[in-house]
Amino acid sequence: MIFFTSVLLKEGSLANECYFILEGCIRSYFLKNGEEKTIEFYTEEDAVTPANYGKSTPSQYYLECIEDTVVNVGNPTREKEIYQKYPE
Repeated sequence: MIFFTSVLLKEGSLANECYFILEGCIRSYFLKNGEEKTIEFYTEEDAVTPANYGKSTPSQYYLECIEDTVVNVGNPTREKEIYQKYPE
């Protein structure tokens, strides 16, 4: 899947997906007094799992592709299916 400078997660949203970056870069940031504060950058071969992934608590930060990015997208349902099929 390819995202072009997309916001993958917004502050206040639930994180129903996690990402493994094949190409590109994702930035994690939050807003303070209307100003963006970068927390971290994720690049090729990094896994990005939001702190609230699979939980019913809202995110405290944003995830944004800052360049053309290719990722493998996971979600709790897909992970459960894979673990059942390949328990080892």
